[in-house]
Amino acid sequence: MSVHRPVTVTAPDGSNQSLILSPDTGGRSIGSLPISEMGLYRVTDGSRTALAAAGPLNPIEFADVRTTPEKLAPVVAATGGGIFWVGSGTMPEIRRVSPDRAAAGRNWMGLRANGDYTVTGFSETPLLPGIAALLLIVGGLLAAWRREGS
Repeated sequence: MSVHRPVTVTAPDGSNQSLILSPDTGGRSIGSLPISEMGLYRVTDGSRTALAAAGPLNPIEFADVRTTPEKLAPVVAATGGGIFWVGSGTMPEIRRVSPDRAAAGRNWMGLRANGDYTVTGFSETPLLPGIAALLLIVGGLLAAWRREGS
């Protein structure tokens, strides 16, 4: 029976744990590790890596991905927005609205003008330094003049 070196198991939260594998039939090795959270686990021996997903195969968030007014109603009420369906025949008018006003109405939707932005930095970098651009222009003119003269 051969001794197997440990593999490293990385949990979805980024924590690492060592696991010793036991030899199995067909050149495979097996190991068991209790898990505390659902997500993607990475198992590596340093040269090879395998991924294992832990959790339900059909989570509730993917059971019914159709959007309905009933599902969106709580978000719409909380944000003061509206529901508009693309392809319903009429496209709503888009308006700019102030933050304290309604963001939707009959056949119109609003984009809030919050004015919330922060410029944290600005820099300009020339494509070419001035001297390099001048040399390229003069070189191009000289090449064109030489070509034209011959």
